[in-house]
Amino acid sequence: MRSLAELHFVAGGHLLSQADRLQKETAYQPSRPYLEHQVRARVTALPNVRVLERCEATGLTASGTPSRVTGARIVRLTDGGSGEELLADLVIDATGRGSRTMRWLSGLGYPEPAEERVPVDVKYVTRQLRLAPGALGARRIFLIGAIPERPTALAMFPQEGDRHLLTLGGYRGHHPSPEPARFLEFVRTIAPPRVFAAIRDAEALNDPVTNRYASSLRRRYDRLRRFPAGLVVIGDAICSFNPLYGQGMTITALEATALRDCLPTGEADLARRFFRATAGLIELAWRMGYGNDIAVTASDGPPPPRPIRITNALADRLLAATTVDAVVAERFLELSGFLAPPTALLRPAMLTRVLAANVRLARRGHRLQPPAEESPLPC
Repeated sequence: MRSLAELHFVAGGHLLSQADRLQKETAYQPSRPYLEHQVRARVTALPNVRVLERCEATGLTASGTPSRVTGARIVRLTDGGSGEELLADLVIDATGRGSRTMRWLSGLGYPEPAEERVPVDVKYVTRQLRLAPGALGARRIFLIGAIPERPTALAMFPQEGDRHLLTLGGYRGHHPSPEPARFLEFVRTIAPPRVFAAIRDAEALNDPVTNRYASSLRRRYDRLRRFPAGLVVIGDAICSFNPLYGQGMTITALEATALRDCLPTGEADLARRFFRATAGLIELAWRMGYGNDIAVTASDGPPPPRPIRITNALADRLLAATTVDAVVAERFLELSGFLAPPTALLRPAMLTRVLAANVRLARRGHRLQPPAEESPLPC
């Protein structure tokens, strides 16, 4: 994607500006297998990298006082399950949400990190399509996020091989179905008419694939006072987000960059420095997702806390501004893609644009999300 004109993005019920304005950053949408293949090819081409296929990590090895992790125990699944130890200066747990490091730490006499969960009960169904040529006109990417009145979402991207990836998602009580007729009816309730027609008339390239996600999960390794040397945890093993937001791989890439920056100063206190460096990145993504999840699911429970209501009301004004100001829309995309810090939206010039856009919308009779009671919010 090179221009806002190629994007149909509805966030918080607001359609971002579709101005034909060239983006500073070009967006690409490869399939995940293709992306992972390219990454794997580059990594395995490094002369000092060796990949062990079909192995399972079964534990950590440690020095006599277990103050330092010295490697990992593995089982090779290709030869009947024989076990062995791999020695390492640094063990990185990138095994995802199902990571067993917490249990292994306990076995070494270390405390387990506290866990934070946000129940979401999200289900999403994905399939590949081949659309008729020109079926979508100039639009290439479609993102329609959930809102309290419609806790469902849709995403559709072009990918290599002249394919499109379509994902439907919904919160509890509003789950999509893989059954063809119900799948298509779900699309009808979300997509604009032209997009629905394109999907209805497309060639299906595979059967729908269903995934379910009970809760966002964060493990607070950054708050541990004791942690062994020679070990760090990364990616979904630290924090796994609501997949409807597409944050996981981005945050993991930023964590990898943080680890790269921590390594040149040596191994002393490496884990603490790494967890501290990544805590801010995770906190931003966690709060963004948490606020939206609370807003979307508020009808299923008590009202959101006052700080969340204030934050969501402010976010609604920002998103409203993106509908009529392409510059604000660009900054929002950079923020949501973690290409810019939140402070980029707090600069005087940007706040002035947001305020001016909301004044214009108010004059047109545009209704915004009501702010929390007595909160001093801009109009």
